Amino acid sequence: MGALKLLDDKHGELKSMRTAPNYLRRGVAGLILRHILQVAHDRCFHRLSLETGTQAGFTACHQLYLKHGFVDCEPFADYQFDQHNRFLSLTLCENNELP
Repeated sequence: MGALKLLDDKHGELKSMRTAPNYLRRGVAGLILRHILQVAHDRCFHRLSLETGTQAGFTACHQLYLKHGFVDCEPFADYQFDQHNRFLSLTLCENNELP
């Protein structure tokens, strides 16, 4: 499952990405992420951001986001940086094409 939170009219936050244990390593997370990217495209967002953990258990998540074009960024919205979180952002094309 996953969710998209509206931060402002052009910026969204990717929230609560989770894959049920029985579906891990089957491409489900990529399908969910691509669906959320399509929704962001349909809503004409210019940027998507997310906050995730830094522990070893998040390595697969980091790889997924980086594979889809997300890059490290500064904290956004009301988040504060600490050693346990990582911030990533994806700039959608100005002409509103998916990257």
